[in-house]
Amino acid sequence: NLFFIEMKSSKGSSFSFSEKIIKKHQIDDLEKASKFNGIIAGKNGVKLNGTFITMENKTEKIIGVDGELFYSSNYNPRTWTIPVVLKTVEDLRNISSWLMVKAPQDFYYDNESIKCVAKVDNVGDIESGYIETKFGILFEIKFIAYDPYLYSIIDTAHIIPYSSSPISFFNDGNIESYPLIKLNGTGNLSIGINGNSILVSSVNGYVYIDSKYYTCYKETTDTLLDLIQGDITKIKLKAEINIISLSSNIISIEITSRSRWV
Repeated sequence: NLFFIEMKSSKGSSFSFSEKIIKKHQIDDLEKASKFNGIIAGKNGVKLNGTFITMENKTEKIIGVDGELFYSSNYNPRTWTIPVVLKTVEDLRNISSWLMVKAPQDFYYDNESIKCVAKVDNVGDIESGYIETKFGILFEIKFIAYDPYLYSIIDTAHIIPYSSSPISFFNDGNIESYPLIKLNGTGNLSIGINGNSILVSSVNGYVYIDSKYYTCYKETTDTLLDLIQGDITKIKLKAEINIISLSSNIISIEITSRSRWV
């Protein structure tokens, strides 16, 4: 945890945090000192003051036509920088080794229920790009999330029993997501979400449908895509309310929504 304290010499032999002793201008100055480049010191350590996503627009300039023709937009990788102060260069080398991971890792936001998947983008520059100050070794850690979306830290499977009536299912995210769905039943199983349906034939007991990774499987088999009729990529959840329909030979489904935020 980081705490900013203003210390002054006085006749007393102790110090107090009483409001009678600490003046308003001192509190204002300490609060200002506790904020630096998007980082706030607090009782729970540091937290990010926002890592907003950016967008790239694809357009084309047409001769003789004002403006540009718009085609589409794509979200760029999410990036942010955190300044860090350590006591010694040895501490710096230890942390740079710890940060040197090959695959992206979960990055948790302070006091939030969401995460992103990121990796350090400047490990090789940390040991050569630091600055020695009277407070210690100052350097910056640059993070990049190639998948720009935010996800729930805890994403549990919701068990929904069969119903002959359409089922209403709520997706917490603010953008569509690609769920993992387990169909429990035997025979030709059909599921529809918001009017888009697929059928998995010759199911024995259960089957998983994963529209994010474009696959259909059981634990004992690699892929059952050849058993699917329909477009698996259209099995997705929109933000908030979704309508699900099931064939009568489905006992229940277990749906992990993989809710996403931008």
